Formats: sequence, structure tokens, C-alpha cells
Amino acid sequence: MANSTWAFDDTLSFVMDSVSSKMACEVSLELRLGRGYPYRDLWMDIERLLGDSIIGKESVCMTLYDDYGSFLADGFGNSYQIGRVVFPNIILPDSTAYTFRVRHIMSDLYLSDIHDVGIRVRRIK
Repeated sequence: MANSTWAFDDTLSFVMDSVSSKMACEVSLELRLGRGYPYRDLWMDIERLLGDSIIGKESVCMTLYDDYGSFLADGFGNSYQIGRVVFPNIILPDSTAYTFRVRHIMSDLYLSDIHDVGIRVRRIK
């Protein structure tokens, strides 16, 4: 993220460059952020694409502070990380053109103190 700011029109793309044949996976959304993020939650849209076709879309709310105002992310200083499983058991097709696209859907045009956004794909045994 440029200057730890995520703009509304910044859509992040994560391309799976090689997927084994019909592999079952758990996919989580991972954030690295600072304590200066001004909201309790972060709402995002995640699209799944096969080639150029959208095959699924989810809206995800990641809660960053609990009901008592305690920060839920782990870390220290101004670098904290939090993750949330968004697809607990997804079968990724045998393809080299599988993409996840992520964008925030908050009302602000710019979200401050968001350092990194990523996805983690873990094979389910």
C-alpha cells in the first residue's frame, strides 16, 4: 500500500500461478495494519475469477476491535497482523488462471494505516 493508505478504487489481484488438480484449500484474508486505523471493522469484497470470468463474490467483514475497544490483531509498535478464513473449504480448479481480487467497500475514499493486504492459501489434508 502506498503510504499505508488503501484507496477505494485500488483493487488488489492475487493470481494463483499453479494449482494442483482439484486441490481442496482453506483461503484466508490477511491484513497488516497500524493502530491508527479509525474503524472497528473493515468491509471488503472478494471476487474469484477463472480466466476473465467472475465465478464467485463475497462481502467480508473483518472485525478489528472487540466490544470493549481492545485491538484483536497481534503485533507490536505500529505493525499488527490479523487474518480471517473466508473460504474454509474451497476446491480450486486445475487452472493457471485462477485469481482473487480484493477491494475495500468502506464509505471513505482512503483508508489510513493499512500496510498490507494478502491472501493465504493452505491445502486441506
